[in-house]
Amino acid sequence: MKKILVIFTLLINAQLFGQMSGSIGATDAIAMAMGKSSVVFSKGVYSINVNPANLALKQNHSFEISSVLPIPNGVFLVGNEFISFEDFNYYFGGEVDEFGNVVGREISEADKERLLNSMNDGSDHFASSSLNLFSISYDLPNSLGAIGFSINEFAAERGTVPRDLVDFMLNGNEIGKKYSLDALQFRSLYMREYSVSYGMTIKGFLSSLFENFSAGISLKLVHGFGYSNIERADISLETMDDYSIRLASDFLAKIAVSEDYNIEWDFLNVPRKTNWTPFPSPAGTGFGFDIGFTGVINDKWRVAMALSDVGSINWKNETVAYASNGEYTITDITDGTLSDTLKVLLEPQGSFTDGFSTPLPSVLRMGVGYGKERLNVAFGYEQGLNDQPSNTTAPRFSLGAEFYALEFLPIRTGFSAGGVAKFEWSLGFGLDFGLIEMNFATSDIVSFFQGSGAKKSVFAFGSRWKF
Repeated sequence: MKKILVIFTLLINAQLFGQMSGSIGATDAIAMAMGKSSVVFSKGVYSINVNPANLALKQNHSFEISSVLPIPNGVFLVGNEFISFEDFNYYFGGEVDEFGNVVGREISEADKERLLNSMNDGSDHFASSSLNLFSISYDLPNSLGAIGFSINEFAAERGTVPRDLVDFMLNGNEIGKKYSLDALQFRSLYMREYSVSYGMTIKGFLSSLFENFSAGISLKLVHGFGYSNIERADISLETMDDYSIRLASDFLAKIAVSEDYNIEWDFLNVPRKTNWTPFPSPAGTGFGFDIGFTGVINDKWRVAMALSDVGSINWKNETVAYASNGEYTITDITDGTLSDTLKVLLEPQGSFTDGFSTPLPSVLRMGVGYGKERLNVAFGYEQGLNDQPSNTTAPRFSLGAEFYALEFLPIRTGFSAGGVAKFEWSLGFGLDFGLIEMNFATSDIVSFFQGSGAKKSVFAFGSRWKF
């Protein structure tokens, strides 16, 4: 059991907290504020990794840049299904004794029951952070379309904490009860994408239906710096009526980390100095693409569809596997050779392994929108196509609106249902001074006002220059 927890820590440390890929989170602050309805009304640099067809849509400026100034474009999300930040600190943060030292808190039986009951309806946890390092979009002359370039990095983790694991940690092994960790899941990913995009208007295409029709494509070079995945965790512990303990383990976890991070793997027993650099050599490399379409009807209605992050990453450097497979029954806990036997049979052992491939977090987005003067309203559908760390195959529906209360002050709000977050009410605003625009948002205003009583924290901010 101890080695399982060690591996869990390794998997977390393999991830570095770093525009968003996948269906969890949002692409930018504008999309987040509008319930994550991004495929219809994203424009300029914000359309590059959502729907490159929107690059070709007309704006009153032809050139955009986003970078770390005046504020970077970032999206951050952390949350879970079962415990608030306040409760997490209560159970795991300890307490201060009379001498000012932080010591462990004594948990009452009522506290234990409350925590376990909170896990009955789910125990998923998730986190992601994304950062746009640089983006540029430019309208080509003579109606030749528009081009874009973007560098984005993000990190994400998603997993499930088995209720039996928490029960075992709180109450120990009860006689006649079997504890199973087969629900244990954990995946993490840290990668950087370099995107080159092109969007153009296709004149005359479906002219009986659309006043304007555009198509776009983005080609991506992907550098993966860290990946981890528990592929299976069929681990169980059962104390029999005669006090013997039956243990079984069939466990496999795969990890890939940039060599520049110099992880000290326990199976090497060789000191290595950790080197956290912002420009590490990739542990994996891959290619991907986005493709999108947008049709405009009567200059007010729009329909759009986009398929994002189609491709894969081949992990070849510093790839490691932790595995165990065995079964054992403890009949005599005083046996002096017991510890070594269990270590061989049950504790996962690490080793370098052959490379492996993982898909990019592919997403299908569709939407319809209505825009008139100072008001934009959009309805969206989003479906992750695989179960990568920043993705979910659970579909999500959204409804968002943007209203310019003043010429420089857009107010945005929206609702979304589905995905990992179930239901959210989003809210945000922008400051548009023409040359520069700044945006701020949260996708869950209820959690924002709950403070430490919330189960998740989600916020986004960003800026772009318009010429």
